[in-house]
Amino acid sequence: YGLGGHTGGSCLPLVFRNLITRPTTAAKFNGEIHISAYGGQTPYEYSINNGVTWLPTRIFKNLAAMTYRVAVRDDSGAVVKTEVLIRQR
Repeated sequence: YGLGGHTGGSCLPLVFRNLITRPTTAAKFNGEIHISAYGGQTPYEYSINNGVTWLPTRIFKNLAAMTYRVAVRDDSGAVVKTEVLIRQR
């Protein structure tokens, strides 16, 4: 985990709070990933392709069944990463 900046008067590391996935159906790309993080320095940016592209949104929709490399980056540049599997129903 990378260390972020100050929030609320204390220095907390940037960490994932919650990752929620919704499965996709075989005929459609309708899976979802909902990312939540805390600590570090806000605002956060989010990625589901290992940091190749960053977006301000924490909810990604219309996803195919596969493994995604999820990342969160805070305003100081600290990054945390993990892998998330979208399953097929």
